[in-house]
This record gives sequence, structure tokens and C-alpha cells, in this order.
Amino acid sequence: MTEAAGAKGGAETWERPPGWTRLEAAALAAILAIATALRFHDYTAAPRLSDNQDPLQFAWSGLTLFTKGVPYSWDVSTTYHVDFRLFANGTSYDIVHPWFSHPPLMSLLTGGWVYLQGARSLTDVTAEMVRPVGIVLGLVSLVLAYVLGRRILDRPAALIGVLLLAVTPGAVLLGREVETEALLAPLLLLGLLMVHRLHTGEGRWPAIATLIACAVLLPLTKITGLVLGASLAVVLLSLGHWRLTLAVVAGSAAGLGLYFGYAAIFDFKLFLAVLREWSNHRHGVLAGLDFITDNAGIGSTLHDGVWHLGWLGAAALLLRERLGPRAQLLAWTLVAYAAGIAVLGDTTLQARFGWYRIVLYPLIYLAAGFVCWEVIRRPSLPGLLLIMVLVGASASEMVLGRQWHPDAFVLVFVVGLLLMPSALTLWRKESEFWRAAAEVTTAVSLALIVLASLLTSINLGQVYQQL
Repeated sequence: MTEAAGAKGGAETWERPPGWTRLEAAALAAILAIATALRFHDYTAAPRLSDNQDPLQFAWSGLTLFTKGVPYSWDVSTTYHVDFRLFANGTSYDIVHPWFSHPPLMSLLTGGWVYLQGARSLTDVTAEMVRPVGIVLGLVSLVLAYVLGRRILDRPAALIGVLLLAVTPGAVLLGREVETEALLAPLLLLGLLMVHRLHTGEGRWPAIATLIACAVLLPLTKITGLVLGASLAVVLLSLGHWRLTLAVVAGSAAGLGLYFGYAAIFDFKLFLAVLREWSNHRHGVLAGLDFITDNAGIGSTLHDGVWHLGWLGAAALLLRERLGPRAQLLAWTLVAYAAGIAVLGDTTLQARFGWYRIVLYPLIYLAAGFVCWEVIRRPSLPGLLLIMVLVGASASEMVLGRQWHPDAFVLVFVVGLLLMPSALTLWRKESEFWRAAAEVTTAVSLALIVLASLLTSINLGQVYQQL
């Protein structure tokens, strides 16, 4: 079924993970508790429902599937015939049916959840009802990210990655959104886990069944799920598992076929017209670049230095390891999805659609955790400065506000104090004292970044108003 678990894969091996320790499990539980508390604290204040009405789209279409047997929801597409205009939440919505601008899986999940809470009509649905769906999916993704991370990274690196994912304001903000990407993320992570298990010989039929199920469900969640299915297939093919490659490709095609079949139940001609309008609205091929570089938020800009640090970490893994599990499962997936956004995305929409990133946030933060851990265990002046410039600057701006005017001399003194041990290791390369001091100051710098992020996320409702 697989190559030997110890077969070389670039700069590292594909190996079974070490056993769990009590300390490791306790650390993950503590991080999960912090993430849960931050995401549920004042969770309707940021983001505001008025910034993104998509959660209602999914809740309404799923709810009406259960209550009417036909999906009704709001849409701005001119292809649909508007049934009626609904006034709610301080705005108006053009209600259409049958609505199938997205595959039905997220709608069924969200609509089923609000139905269980007693919603029976469109106006019964509230942000308080809907938002826990996105939060729970994000928390599941956090756990799966660590389970994957401990397999392909040093455990401290994986813990740093999920700690940053738990407390960073951008991750907390987007972790509250109910979007298809919130469901794509755990499906992708589960698929990557199964690939690793299969290649290390840990699982057979249960792992194969789970992998194929993920391949089917990804395009049933969003069309871009096809890109993720294709990325899984490429990894399997590069590892020599051509039968599994064909199974994943067939599963993704089956998921797309189920979406088309779902549309055919209601009005296939209208469905094709909606797809044509969507394809005609694309502009340029810069969406992939903007997806990576723009400070995309939800209704406003959002600076997230961890996001950019993660991309640099992914680039380092790709260049350093090529065929290792970190390059294949982590970095390659990021690049493949960005390429998919370049083809399928609309450049004119990238500036505010920060939720497009939700699917990659767990992997990006693992890559950032890799960079942070490498800088801690092998002190590096450029590495620490990079963390400060990207992650430290964005964390301080969020907690202190954009109107903060730091004294240049004080700023140079504080930063210089933290950088000094790492700088001295360039001169005293054999000094154990300065090496230990550099490790400590690097860890302290990261701890200060985590603390600033935590304080910001606690007051995210107020901070978000100033973005």
C-alpha cells in the first residue's frame, strides 16, 4: 500500500508521529479553551452582520429546504427572478428561489442548526443563532491543525502555530464567520491527515474511506473545493499512490456531479445561467496575488502579520524540502489554493473578502509556527527582526490603535534590547551564554506578541470599530 515509513522525502522523512504526552494534551486543551472563550466572547459585536450578510444566505436556504422543500435566500444576481423584497436587520433583501449560488452542504448544516433552535421563517434567524456554526467549525479546524502539525513539524512549532491561531485578532475575527470556507478547512485538514496516515502505513480502508469522503464533500461545500481535491490528488500521485489518486479525482467529480444533480432537481437551466453570470464577472488574473498580499478584512482592512509570516515560512519549506511532508502537505496546498483563486476569483472583490482565507488559516499559522520555533531554537537576528516587523508590528497596532505615536528613541531602545542577544550571537558564535540569552529574548518577544494579541481579541468589538 505504501512505501516504507522511513523513506526519504526531501529533507525529512514521512514518519509516524510520537505518542501523546500528558503535558502536550494539557497544552492543547488549554489553547482550545482560550480559543473557545475568545471566539464566543461578545461574538456578535465583531464582525457585524451588516458587514457580511452571507451567513443569512446559508441559513435561509437551508431552513427553507427543510420547511418548504425548496431553497429560498437573498441574492444580488440579475439572473434570478426576485420573488419578494424582505425588510429585516435594518436593510432589504431580494429573495429568490430556487437558490443555488453555492453547493448545498453549508446551507444544510446551517439551516439544520437554526431549525433545531426553533427558527421556522426567514425573520426568525438571527446572528446569535447562526454564528456558533462558524465558531465550532473553526475550533474543530484548530484541533485538526495540531494533529496534522505534530506529524509534520516539531511539536513546539505546532503548538506555537495553534496558539497564534487561538489568540491573533484576525484569526478570532474570521473564526466567527459562517462561510463555506469554514467548512472547507476541517475537510481539507482531515484529508491531509488521511494522506499522511496512508503513506506511513497507519491506516487502510477506514483512512481510504475518509479521504474519499472528504474529496466528495469538498466540491459539495464550494466550487473551489475542486482545487483542494486536486491538490490532494497531486500529493498522492507524487508519492506513487496512483490508485488513490484516481479515487480522489473520482470522488471530487462525484461531489461536483451531486451539486449539478441537486440543481437539476429544481431548475437546471437557471442554474447554468447563474454559473454563466458568475464566470462573466471575473476580472483579470491578479486575484491570487491579492489573496496573499491585500489586507483583506470583512467590511474594512485587517492587518495580520502572521498571515504574511506563514507564506514566507511556506516558501522556505517548498525550497528546502521539495518532496517532504511539510512541503507537500502544508506548503503545496497553500500554493495550489492561491493558484485556484487566481483562476476562479474576481480581482475586484479581494479587498474586503477576507473570509476567502479561512480555509488556509490553520495551515498558514502552522507555517508561521514553524518560523517562530526555528528562530527560537536557532537564534537568528534577521529571523527575530522579521517576526517583529510582521507579527509584532501588527499586534502592537491592534492593541494600541492606529493613532499611536511611539517615540522613535524609546522604540529603538526596546527593540534593540530584545535584538541585542541575537545580534551578539553573530559575534560570539561559540558562547553558550549569549545563545541562551537569545533564545530567552526571542521567546519573550513572542510571548509579548501573544499577550498583545490576547488583549486585542478580548476587546475585539471595540477595536473592530476603529479598523
